[in-house]
Amino acid sequence: MSQWQQLLTRYHGLSIRERVLILVSGLVLVLFGGYSLFVDPAYLQLRKTQANMVKALDEQSRTQTQIADIEIRLSKDLNELLTQEIEEAELAIRKLDQQLETQTVDLVPAYRMAAVLEQVLDKGKGVKLLALTSKTPIPMLDLVDDSGQQINLYQHGIELQLEGRYFDLMRFIAEVEGLPTRFYWKSFNYQVGTYPKAQLVIELFTLSTSRTFIGS
Repeated sequence: MSQWQQLLTRYHGLSIRERVLILVSGLVLVLFGGYSLFVDPAYLQLRKTQANMVKALDEQSRTQTQIADIEIRLSKDLNELLTQEIEEAELAIRKLDQQLETQTVDLVPAYRMAAVLEQVLDKGKGVKLLALTSKTPIPMLDLVDDSGQQINLYQHGIELQLEGRYFDLMRFIAEVEGLPTRFYWKSFNYQVGTYPKAQLVIELFTLSTSRTFIGS
């Protein structure tokens, strides 16, 4: 008798409860593999994007401060040189704005998050939306009141509570990953319910220089 036949014989000799426990353990291993596949690469990309955007915002803040200083000097001593400096500074700010827009161009706009996810759910089969909750925007830069910087970077999050079969839930995640505009994955919690149903709680977020709350 081969080793595989021996294992199969031992498996059939187990009680129904022991077989269910073995099956659930196998699903959890597959789930953690899916988590690493979807979440880890997105987190590395997030860290890179945040670093680039924070750098651009810092440069923009310094440029705005330079403009304020020049305007004070200009009010006291109008001359062509200072006017040229202001024009150059304003041009630098426009370029930085373009850089920030480039960093977020492929992200789902905050005001569109709920609608995009609901569209994916409408097209999908076997997944039921139990709850959808918007999170309070979180500022990414710790600015002091007298810093003079008017622009910040905000994290807009949304939490979904879903119910369905394991493979239906995994198919939903794959469809979200395949969208032309993307989200960042923040948390991922899978719980086995009454067979064959399970519940999945995920939190997604996007980045924006606007503090406007999702759906407002």
